[in-house]
Amino acid sequence: MEFLNFVLSFVEAMSWPERISIATGLIYIVLSVRQKPSCWPFGILSVGIWMVVVFNGRLYMDAFLQFVYVVLGFY
Repeated sequence: MEFLNFVLSFVEAMSWPERISIATGLIYIVLSVRQKPSCWPFGILSVGIWMVVVFNGRLYMDAFLQFVYVVLGFY
């Protein structure tokens, strides 16, 4: 029960873009494990949202890395 409270408090502290990025990232993982090609849009969306989040946090090199992942996702 203590772990569940910890997780819920952690999620409540996140912004909506962070939550959406994590949710689409989890969908990507599930679809990828099942070898579904439909995983790629979810992965690109997850990384793209995260790129914006870290750019707004002034983590420019991390944002650039996420940009590379978006490009590779389209490739």
